[in-house]
This record gives sequence, C-alpha cells and structure tokens, in this order.
Amino acid sequence: MLRRRPTKNAQQFPRRAQLPVLLRISLRPRCSRSPKPTMPSLWKSQAASAADAVSVVRSGTNVFLHGACATPAPLVEALCARRDLADVRLYHLHTAGPAPFADRGREHEFRSVSLFTGAPLRAAIAENRADFVPIFLSDIPGLFLSGAVKLDVAFLQVSPPDSHGMCSLGTSCDAAKAAA
Repeated sequence: MLRRRPTKNAQQFPRRAQLPVLLRISLRPRCSRSPKPTMPSLWKSQAASAADAVSVVRSGTNVFLHGACATPAPLVEALCARRDLADVRLYHLHTAGPAPFADRGREHEFRSVSLFTGAPLRAAIAENRADFVPIFLSDIPGLFLSGAVKLDVAFLQVSPPDSHGMCSLGTSCDAAKAAA
C-alpha cells in the first residue's frame, strides 16, 4: 500500500484527496452509462460539401494545406476547380497525391509555398512555378504563431468528433495545430 507523508496542510483536505493520483484514478467506477451520442449528429448537420468549404477562399488569400497522409484531396480538387481566383498562396509541407495547383498555366491563380517538399512539386520548384522554403520542421509552427506568415484559411483533415466533440489531427500534426 502506498503511503504519503502528511503535509502541513493535510488537515484541510479529506483523506481521499491525499491519495496518489494513480490510486485515485483506479478508484473511479469502471462501469458507467455511455454518453449520449449528440455530437455525431450535430456535426453532420453542419457539414458542407468540398465546393462550399472552398468558397471562403478569395483572391489574395493565404491558405494552409494539411500535408502528408492528411492532405485534404477533395478540398484541393474543389479549390483547383475554381477558375475565379488569383494570387492565392498555398502553404504546406509535403503533400500526398497530385498537386494540380502547381500545374503549368496556374501560376497566376496559385503560388505553392512548400515548407517541406516532395515529388509532386519538384518540377514546379525547379521551373520557378512554386517556392521552396528551407526550414527546420520544428521551426514551422513558429512561422504561423509569430505572425511571420499570416494565414487566412486552414484546410485540415481531422477525425470525426467523439462524443465530447473532440477531433484528432491524426498522424500528421506537425504544423497543423499552429496553422489552425
């Protein structure tokens, strides 16, 4: 049995409050009613199509694209389907899949700013149709948090919310939290 030496203020707290944290956690009841599934139905009623989601992007907007395995491909496709945009800067790390925003002829619509590049953007960077910023991965969140790069929109891929409304950024949470 774990015992703690009583502290000077031990008399102010009930005996249970003096138990170590791990022991208190184990004393919690294991069986309880599951929470009401209100959150899943709530977010589904507020969900929008990809076309509606990208409609907030205007010319001159700075957009963060979630990278790697979390690249929101439907949002990228919907954004590139629009032909009414100009000077939209897309900040991202390595993106998975095609990068239609960096295709030839789209230079006046989109400017890709790759903070960590990969195969989809190498040719565009070499031909000066996209930018590459050499930066340590650990320094990227500071770009957004300090205001050095001011983002207007962040396209992130998250898990569906749990019963408490909490979502996960998944395995690609490098700079996404700072961008959000």
